[in-house]
Amino acid sequence: MDLGKRIDKLKTDIDECIKEGCKNVEMADNPRKEIEMYFKHMRWAAPELSAYIKKQMLIILNLDD
Repeated sequence: MDLGKRIDKLKTDIDECIKEGCKNVEMADNPRKEIEMYFKHMRWAAPELSAYIKKQMLIILNLDD
């Protein structure tokens, strides 16, 4: 598999994990607070990835302002 296909697969896999996470967040009493908790816990290990995940979750759950 060439590099381009591996990168596309990685992004697709990340997006699928985000969608799965959104299913859990959607059930929470306060989805915005749950998303913020994801962001706070992940940003220490991967700040850029945590920002991407937060942005995508807000978009998927239609909470982006």
